[in-house]
Amino acid sequence: MSNTWDYRFAFRIEKPDDVPIEFRSVYERLLELSGLPIYGLFSPAVEDSRFFLSQWVPPRLILTFEESLAVLTLDRQSNQVQTFGLNRQGFLGYGLADFLLNCWFILYPGVTLDSGLQIRFPSRASQHYGELARLLVGWAECECKYDQNHGGRAPIVRGLPPKFANYLETHSELGPINEFFFQPALELRKARREQWGNLLLAVTPKGIVALSDQFKGETSPYGIELIYLPMAGAKSVAWCQSRDGRQAAIELELNGVNTSMKQCWRIFPGLSCYALRWVDAVKARINTATDAHGCLEEPQRGGGFSTDMGFFVGRNDADAKSRGN
Repeated sequence: MSNTWDYRFAFRIEKPDDVPIEFRSVYERLLELSGLPIYGLFSPAVEDSRFFLSQWVPPRLILTFEESLAVLTLDRQSNQVQTFGLNRQGFLGYGLADFLLNCWFILYPGVTLDSGLQIRFPSRASQHYGELARLLVGWAECECKYDQNHGGRAPIVRGLPPKFANYLETHSELGPINEFFFQPALELRKARREQWGNLLLAVTPKGIVALSDQFKGETSPYGIELIYLPMAGAKSVAWCQSRDGRQAAIELELNGVNTSMKQCWRIFPGLSCYALRWVDAVKARINTATDAHGCLEEPQRGGGFSTDMGFFVGRNDADAKSRGN
């Protein structure tokens, strides 16, 4: 194995000399095909302790170009470079999770729900992956310029768990929340007590945002997971419920150029009336899309509402007022 396997810190790739030697030949070929990358990130090898015996996840080089994205991975045995490429028109979203020592980034190239490319990274690299995530929100909308000083605060949905509210407030690149559905953490009293974490499904002018704090079958008091799906890829949304009424889910279908994917969120059947309001709102946005990038008309709906149980769904009135609606 080479010295690249010994690197333990992530770092930006800002010039060719920053590229570790094992990746340079493939990097140079990509430059000939796609030009200079907008953003480059080296992601170090990390020990993955999810299994009975710990495994080392190989180092990677992530490169974002104007029209494509490439992830270069070192083979564990041979040190040969394996390349994963994704065209921007086939990009269907990303996931970003931070649960203390367990952090991962997922790219959704489509095909199946489990087809996402998962990249494990050390928690100290969270800032770099946050930068990559912010870039991809604009990249999906053809806004390719990388702004390291991106800031500002987005209007928040009141009544959310503090970590959810703080995440939305400090990630203004996701856009203002227009429609939302929140399902609080639940514990189902069966023979085996099953826990569901808090779940927020939200719609912004740019995409669909899902926040959850469930990890290893339990609600995590500290961690949080984000899934971001560009609105341009959303093609249909449906409420699915079993015949006996004991299981329910919201299913979203997304399509890109030569790619497709279905994303599913389990919902407690007792919240069906609230979940259906969110589903109807997403359907309205899909049906009234005014351009290829999902700039959607506002459906005529009433204000948001809440109940004593803690779940709520509706329109973000604070945002509506800020836009003069």
